[in-house]
Amino acid sequence: NVDLYCKVSSNKIIKGESKDWSGTIVYELEWKNGNLAKSKYYDDDNYYDFTDYTYDTRTNPFYSSFFGQYEPVSGVDNLMAWCFPTSKNNVLSEKASDSDGYEEVLAYNYVYNGKYPTMQEKNLQSFTIHGVPQNWTQREVIYYEYE
Repeated sequence: NVDLYCKVSSNKIIKGESKDWSGTIVYELEWKNGNLAKSKYYDDDNYYDFTDYTYDTRTNPFYSSFFGQYEPVSGVDNLMAWCFPTSKNNVLSEKASDSDGYEEVLAYNYVYNGKYPTMQEKNLQSFTIHGVPQNWTQREVIYYEYE
């Protein structure tokens, strides 16, 4: 169990408006078998976000890379996607909830050619806003090429 504490200054979106924000963001990370099993995010505005992950047993092509995995909807302050070394294996599921009443469950599938994946499919399994399930679907496919 590893806890990592970071102090960062960034831009933050609050109530649909962008404003300068400087404060403390705390990330608590729990690792299991070389994979990030749980992450907890807290900031000075009493916002929190908790996420649990499960993994397959195949090699993540971004393992130990500095830049992390591509995350198209993340902001510049998403330390999880861009700065931390990524997990040893490929994520299979992700369950997140936050203090604003959002809950999200994602499932991942992969196509492999040899040791590494050539395609990742991410599917939104459920999305809840303030306890109300939303009738949303989302599918994202990423293709990998290796040289």
